Amino acid sequence: MKLLTAILGEIKGLFVEDNRFALAIIGLAAVVIGVAGLGAPPTLTGILLVAGSLGLLADTVLRARARIKPPDDPKA
Repeated sequence: MKLLTAILGEIKGLFVEDNRFALAIIGLAAVVIGVAGLGAPPTLTGILLVAGSLGLLADTVLRARARIKPPDDPKA
């Protein structure tokens, strides 16, 4: 039970701490649903979903990396 609570806490923290990421995921889902509703082929819809998800993940990783201060170089 503690493991389940920890996992749910981590998932909650993902969306609470990074509102921009959560809104981007919701936006991506809305776009994909809209494209699918317009009659786009399932392959195109799937590619859009995967590409959008990877793009959002890359953006989040790069933003997190920019927030982390690199350690001081003792040789410099």
